[in-house]
Amino acid sequence: MNRKSKLKIVISRMALLIFAVFLALVAAEVALRITVYVHQAQRREDWKRVREQARVPNGAEVGLGQSIRINDNPKIVYELIPDLKVIFRGKPLHTDKRGNRLIPHNLPADKPVVRFVGLGDSFMFGWDVHDDECYMALLSKRLNRQYPSHAWEIVNTAVPGYNTVMQVEAFRTKDIVLEPNIVLVHFVVNDLDPPNFVVMPTSILSTGHLYLRELLRKGFRYKWRGTDHLIRLTDSPEKGSAAYGYMVGKGPYRKSMEQLVKLSRKHSFRLLVLAERRAPRYVNDVCQEFDIPLIQTDDAVAEYLGSPSTEAFANSDLIQSRNDSHPSAAGHRLYADVVYDYLEKSGTITELATASPDEE
Repeated sequence: MNRKSKLKIVISRMALLIFAVFLALVAAEVALRITVYVHQAQRREDWKRVREQARVPNGAEVGLGQSIRINDNPKIVYELIPDLKVIFRGKPLHTDKRGNRLIPHNLPADKPVVRFVGLGDSFMFGWDVHDDECYMALLSKRLNRQYPSHAWEIVNTAVPGYNTVMQVEAFRTKDIVLEPNIVLVHFVVNDLDPPNFVVMPTSILSTGHLYLRELLRKGFRYKWRGTDHLIRLTDSPEKGSAAYGYMVGKGPYRKSMEQLVKLSRKHSFRLLVLAERRAPRYVNDVCQEFDIPLIQTDDAVAEYLGSPSTEAFANSDLIQSRNDSHPSAAGHRLYADVVYDYLEKSGTITELATASPDEE
């Protein structure tokens, strides 16, 4: 056999091998898409169970999936179930008739009410702390003790996984009727991200996404996040941004804050922003643009730790653990002190405590 014939054979075999590999890759992609279809069917059933789930019995141990119900508003997506009395991640969780985390306080009925509403996510909500350890509950206790001429009613509307767009929309459509005197927005760095607990199906017929490539890059997996029913968003940020563009990024954040400012003017409430340590520049810019007081915790954290370093904070007792930056009970106490100090030093407490109900 001459050299030319051998070369043809080699080329033919290589072509055949390449074709076989191509068929194998196509078969693998088809198999992965079938797997996706099965998972999506399960997701639809999971959402149906969340929407139609039976009432959680008092005292039951639950995850987030048993603590929420679907809200048909696409800017809210889901909400906490009203009148819960359950054990959430090992800690008591009680919600009021509006689905807000209940703050333990007995307010006097014969005193003028100053109502303080908080908008936030799992940080304000009080992830892995007791009802009475949340900084909103601590703030309520301190205000009512130090300024007993008024009944200081604190309402914690925070829901784990919410971003700023969801927070403002829920307040606008559900909680504006509370007629607050003060609204505090707790900003966390992921408040410009897609919501954590939304199912985002991907069409198995889409040619713009290769599941095999996803498998090779990250490992093909579907993650559950602290719940039996809700699956967190895909790890792919570009897909999350595309599907939830109306609530992702600086533009929707600014628009929601502008909407909140207009509500504050229309309904005559004071608006404050609390930032996690030091606010990013765009949050500073928005607060300056709309003249919103910005409360930052970095100085208080540095004073508490004796160091401004990120490493000191990561190893401190202010957070749940090095791998979980949610505030601990100590962290919530620090937040309560920072917000209270601002309210007192700015004169906000005195203004509200001395104003008549008609003035407010």
